[in-house]
This record gives sequence, structure tokens and C-alpha cells, in this order.
Amino acid sequence: RVRELIGRLEKRRVRGEVYYVELSDIIRDFVVQRFRVVVHERSTPEVAAALGSESALSNSQVEDFVALLRSFDGVKFALRQPTISEMIREAESAIDFIQDADDVAESAEEPGEQESAA
Repeated sequence: RVRELIGRLEKRRVRGEVYYVELSDIIRDFVVQRFRVVVHERSTPEVAAALGSESALSNSQVEDFVALLRSFDGVKFALRQPTISEMIREAESAIDFIQDADDVAESAEEPGEQESAA
């Protein structure tokens, strides 16, 4: 979904604010689906607290996620106007986060990991 959004951006088929709302929704949806942590309808600080206590993500990964959300918030609420290359770079950072977090989720699901935690 992120790559599709980048494609729409490159073709000038999405505006900055809408782009960041969609990008934020994509990574929030991922966290909800992959880690079962409710992050929609929460502020960025509330999301950080929930992820820190309710997910298998490392502190560094939580910080990366929160940094993305804060950057997106800057466009959505503070009228920051990034260039297209900045927007693409932030989408690529979102992809990196999703891939890293997906690896964490998969290793947390491995049977050996769950048994040793019991």
C-alpha cells in the first residue's frame, strides 16, 4: 500500500495532507493487525506509551514509529510543507519500519520463543 501511495504521489494524484493521513493510517493499521495494539484514535504520545508496554517492539523501533507519526503530524496539523523527495523518503522509512517490525512479530510467533517465555 505504501508503494502504491508513492506512485500516486509521483503522478501528482495525491496532495500532501491527504498523503500523510493515508501513510499514517497504513502504518497504524499494520501495528493494529500485527501486534494487536490499538493505535487509532490515540494521540502520538498515547501510541508511544501503548507500544512500549503492549508490543514486542524494541524501544528503538517504538521511537522510529513515533518519529514517523510526529513527522506526519507536522504536515497534518502544523502545515509543514515537505518536498516530494522528502515525502518519498518518509514513505520509505515507513516501509523500513514495517519490514523491521514484521520480523519482530514473526520471531515472537515462533513456537520456541513462546515456550521459553512460559
